[in-house]
Amino acid sequence: MELAKYLERNYIIADGAMGTTLYKKGFSSKKPFAMVNIDNPGLVMEIHTEFVEAGVELLVTNTFDANIFKLDPYVDFKGIREVNKKGAELAKKVAGDRKWVAGSVGPSGKTFSLLEQDEKEWFKESLIEQVEGLIDGGVDVLLVETQIGINEALFTIDSIEKNRKGVPIIISFSFTEGLRTPSGETVERVIDASKDLSLLGIGANHGIGPLQFLELMPLFLEKTNAPVCFMPNSGVPRYIDGTFVFPASSEHFARYAREFIKKGIKIVGGCCGTTPDYIHLLVSMLKSTSGRSLHFLFVEEEEVETQEIAVKEKVKNIVEEQINSKSLVVVEVSPPKGAYIKKSISWIEKIKEFGVDAVSILDSPMARVRMNPVAFSHLVKERGLESIPHFALRDRSLTRIQSDLIAACALGLNNIFAISGDPPSLGDYPQSTAVYDITSPGLIKLIKLLNTGKDFAGNEYTNPTSFYVGAAINPSPPDLEKEIAKINEKIEVGTDYFVTQPLFDSKTLFGFTEKVNLKNIPLVLNIFIPRSKKQFEYIAHEVPGIQVPENIMKMVEEKEDWLSFLQDELVKVLVELKPIISGLYVAVPRGRTAYLRPFMEEIKGKKWGL
Repeated sequence: MELAKYLERNYIIADGAMGTTLYKKGFSSKKPFAMVNIDNPGLVMEIHTEFVEAGVELLVTNTFDANIFKLDPYVDFKGIREVNKKGAELAKKVAGDRKWVAGSVGPSGKTFSLLEQDEKEWFKESLIEQVEGLIDGGVDVLLVETQIGINEALFTIDSIEKNRKGVPIIISFSFTEGLRTPSGETVERVIDASKDLSLLGIGANHGIGPLQFLELMPLFLEKTNAPVCFMPNSGVPRYIDGTFVFPASSEHFARYAREFIKKGIKIVGGCCGTTPDYIHLLVSMLKSTSGRSLHFLFVEEEEVETQEIAVKEKVKNIVEEQINSKSLVVVEVSPPKGAYIKKSISWIEKIKEFGVDAVSILDSPMARVRMNPVAFSHLVKERGLESIPHFALRDRSLTRIQSDLIAACALGLNNIFAISGDPPSLGDYPQSTAVYDITSPGLIKLIKLLNTGKDFAGNEYTNPTSFYVGAAINPSPPDLEKEIAKINEKIEVGTDYFVTQPLFDSKTLFGFTEKVNLKNIPLVLNIFIPRSKKQFEYIAHEVPGIQVPENIMKMVEEKEDWLSFLQDELVKVLVELKPIISGLYVAVPRGRTAYLRPFMEEIKGKKWGL
């Protein structure tokens, strides 16, 4: 019987977690689970068989992670089809003619909004190969599952629509404890966005446990007439010894799952943490007239943590004001290597006395350990000088990014310089792992969200941040088209100003701005004064993105008074570029404030310092 016809009068029991059961059977490979279809098909069939013996009517294929982002480098595009087809065939062989098989299509595993267009095309081709493999293997329905947001879900269904050959689709979203998708959408929003799709069913899986699914149940049943599919985790996992460990309470799971069915959920199974034992107990409870029912069918209102509301006046931002008046001067500073701050603070106080507008605090440059730039920026601000902490993505997860930004705001900081950060391979711990959950344009977009009082998932805050955000551009890139694309992306997400790479001539920036439309985003010139000829040579020859004219390089090598010569040349660069810039970002050797004087006079006026 067709699945759709059967669901008109019946409910269906789906299986539980393939991954959890694989781990329980000793699976420990770092390969994606889907590769077990090829490497050990007998083990996959063994697990399917155990679920069928437990009473399952709908088997889900072991293909959740069978897309190119997960399978690369183990297979090529042709291999994607083979892995999925094999997964479908294994499930179909166990299911026979009396059970149904759902072909699992999981999410990309990437932050979809940050994927480049070519990556999206790559993913689309992968989805087509995946679905065609599942259909060739005989699946009865496609389960587009664990979707973290509407945009990727719609992209996935649109990508496979022409290739599904009439095989029906069930779409299932992941929800957090706040009853929103990880992308911040409500159940109502998800259902509304899916209403025009040709779906067999809609529902939820993963993310949360049975208790939270009880809260989701009325939201789904009230908003849609389509069959609803629920596959909760066994509970909230804990991370122990490198592995996610889920609560082991099959009775708790089964009692709630039975209640879902009683209330009208049409397809019920399990996700992470649920094994054949869980499904067996559920089936037994459904057959039995005895057994404990839930002692409540409502969700008790929990005390909600309220946010303190602070009435904030518009904070004066010196950096923004000076950029608007085209007279910003910022000095680059590295925070201390240890907890001893006396020398670093002494340098800060000298800079302050010299009259600069702000200091820009580096974030562990070259991936070498230094004090957190947000903490050091707070110490700077306490001394009465504005600071701009660099904010690197290298060491921060998406959660950490947001918590650090909120902390920076609470500490009174209102400037951020958004960067990706140098890779760990350059630094003290080359074996460590970089995070890079999002790109630098993604960071800018996130900061702008926080400025509106929302986080990445759409959760609202009563006290928005007020960051003024800078970003880097490279006027002499190896690939101009790629640099233009990056700049446009940074402009689109709300960059407030750009800082160039260190420049040693004006022609480079003039030529660059003739080719690139910065759309009136202010531009800050970066000038670097080295502490030695050796450092200058390193900057000129070994740092990507920096070009030093040959005549300047030659004169620095030959002249005894090379530093004065270089300083004069850089002042000329500043004078020539003044019509198109809004300020100066300058790096000078620690303690050498005198090197700043000609630049300050040029930016601030000849009467500066009098």
